Amino acid sequence: MKFWFYVERAADLKLDGQIELTSSGESDKKEYSWNLETLIPTLHDGWNEMLLNFDTANLSGDGGPDLSAGFNFFRIYFWTKDKTHTDLKVGIDDIRVQEK
Repeated sequence: MKFWFYVERAADLKLDGQIELTSSGESDKKEYSWNLETLIPTLHDGWNEMLLNFDTANLSGDGGPDLSAGFNFFRIYFWTKDKTHTDLKVGIDDIRVQEK
């Protein structure tokens, strides 16, 4: 999976959270996921190209996505290091699934 992720101040992100892609239409079911703990240290302020390999994805407890059904839900969640900061602007663009 490839997409662009914008973060105004990458240093504000706590090393936690997840990126999820599912075939269930909701979070935490039939999903691939990638932990942000290892991805956040690679981010810089501004636009970041995110390349996530399905071979390295975590599978949900129900065995992962149903690839014959297709993907129909995408989510990124994360936290900031503290609650006392100005608003943090983030964005996502050009989400696509492609062969290597």
